[in-house]
Amino acid sequence: MIKNIITRKEFGQILADNGIGAGMIIEAYIQLDKCDYVIGGAKTIIEEIMNAIGYTGTMVMNIKSATNYEPSYWKNLGQNLDMAKVIRKDMPIYSKKESDSYWQSDVTNHFKSYDGVIFSNHPANAFVAWGKYAKFLCNRQSIHFALSEESCCARLYELRASTLLIGCDYSEVASLNLAQYRSDTSPIMLNGSVIENAGSRTWKKYLDLNLDCVKLNDVGKILESKKHSKIFYVGQTKCCLYRCDLGVDIALKYFETNSLLSKYK
Repeated sequence: MIKNIITRKEFGQILADNGIGAGMIIEAYIQLDKCDYVIGGAKTIIEEIMNAIGYTGTMVMNIKSATNYEPSYWKNLGQNLDMAKVIRKDMPIYSKKESDSYWQSDVTNHFKSYDGVIFSNHPANAFVAWGKYAKFLCNRQSIHFALSEESCCARLYELRASTLLIGCDYSEVASLNLAQYRSDTSPIMLNGSVIENAGSRTWKKYLDLNLDCVKLNDVGKILESKKHSKIFYVGQTKCCLYRCDLGVDIALKYFETNSLLSKYK
């Protein structure tokens, strides 16, 4: 049941009142089903952020594949190796615009449709960006260690981008995971995805870290307690805005002092 309605004009004013303006680089995470009703949904939210930052600004979103990753890791498959083998053989080739994302999908799938957006080149954990620095952010992303130094995350850190959360928590923030790579405290895992290679379908294996994203909410609590994360509301929906590099630095210190491996250093 809809309890609150937010108009386009009201949403735009909320952004302006909370410091989102021309030239900003915004790493956005938006969960529509956790939000009060913004008239126009994903279209309104995306376009009002674009209007606020303008053509001198940049908006970027993380795209996590719904299914194009190693199926033996799927929780709903129950480690059924026979099924995993069939899935690897039959999974469609990854398409930047057509493949579904599984989280904040209403917004990211809509954002992908805009003219002028640029995609990074990862089949399971990619980025899509619009604006001044879109090409710079998405120009290079290694298939190995997807959110490490050779990714949009490191470029967001260098540019001192801002991270905006609307209706979601810190566990979904891709850039905060840069701290897990820099801390060297997470185990390495073997992943895989279907890609197109020289016109042929290929199951590509690659290395990555087994990230502990749940702990990023602890980092978020630290950011908020230190007043680095600005809290505001769209209706009754909690929103957070903080500087990406500060978030990564605090997350790095957190993982260096709270990981299992840190106890043996």
